[in-house]
Amino acid sequence: MRSFVLFAFLAAINSAAAETQDSRAIVDIPEALRLIRTASEVDVFPVALIKKRVPNDGSSITPRGDYSHLRRLDAPASRKLQQLLGKESNWLHANDSTISVDTPSKSVGFIFRKGRDKLVLLHSLGARLRGTFNTQGVGGSLEFDKADPQLDKWMKEFAKPELGIK
Repeated sequence: MRSFVLFAFLAAINSAAAETQDSRAIVDIPEALRLIRTASEVDVFPVALIKKRVPNDGSSITPRGDYSHLRRLDAPASRKLQQLLGKESNWLHANDSTISVDTPSKSVGFIFRKGRDKLVLLHSLGARLRGTFNTQGVGGSLEFDKADPQLDKWMKEFAKPELGIK
């Protein structure tokens, strides 16, 4: 049993390291955080979390956005989301090596736009978000104690259709 736990831990670290190799941390891109705070358009859409078996890594969860079901957020929902995700201190400034045991099948994604700038973020497992900023790969995790629960609360209030909540 101990060897399985160790293997799972090492697999999670390897997976987290692989994610950050082809993308930049969102906290290291001031323009991306500025776009979140000042976006003139903010959309939400459903995200399916697909579990895949990955050789030499056990399994991996891949978020898949359903871009055909974009919904423009109203001003109050946009403002709360922008305040949450646009604040640098709400993002984890370290490697996220958490392991999620209870994998949900649905989550949400966001598109922030202003002028020619576009940021797409897909909420994955736990506090992780990943996507693109003007086609460049970005990712990061929210602070576990304060920002992640706030995002969960935001989703339950403003993203009910995307999560299939009535």
